[in-house]
Amino acid sequence: MLSRNRAKRVTAQEFWHAFRQSIDSYLSITPEWIQWYACDRLWTKEISGVIEATTARLGYTRGENEFSSEFYRVDYCCYSFEMLKEGMVTWDLELAIEHENNGRSWHEEWIKLASFNCGLRVVISYAHEIDSISPESPALAKAEILASRRKYAQDAGKWLLILGAAYRESMTTCHFVAFSFDEGGFVKLPDSPIQPSVPSVGPPGPS
Repeated sequence: MLSRNRAKRVTAQEFWHAFRQSIDSYLSITPEWIQWYACDRLWTKEISGVIEATTARLGYTRGENEFSSEFYRVDYCCYSFEMLKEGMVTWDLELAIEHENNGRSWHEEWIKLASFNCGLRVVISYAHEIDSISPESPALAKAEILASRRKYAQDAGKWLLILGAAYRESMTTCHFVAFSFDEGGFVKLPDSPIQPSVPSVGPPGPS
């Protein structure tokens, strides 16, 4: 083995911390965020920048060919490579990330990522009353069943589920919660509300 790029496995906690830094930075320079958050099409473009900033904080950038979008039809992938002494290059999928605006269908993205062998699978979506969601909630219990029923998998793997508050006209914060998941089940990660200013209100968005 001659060389290997940054191949440290990213933990759910590390991704969550980098995501919160990136979304906080985005909100601090984007006072009109609520206008984009209210529209699926516009918010998808905005959150794409946040996700790319998150992976960059973790050492994966598009310019170094370690970050790509729509690879294997997954929204975002980060990978490391290895140069073997035989002159061949092999690579490992470190992060597979799916963002889904529709909070009623994120389980479909969960199933999709279950078929990939990678360091950490990340699903980002939205839900109502996110502060009442716990590891025992029906939606997370369903995800646990789906992850455990992979036909060829040897273990549950490492996962991160990030849920943002579904848009509503009265919202004044951009609040996300996160849960890690592995063979031990779901664990809620520490969080605190983000408090950006809200200058205007737009049409319904992520739900």
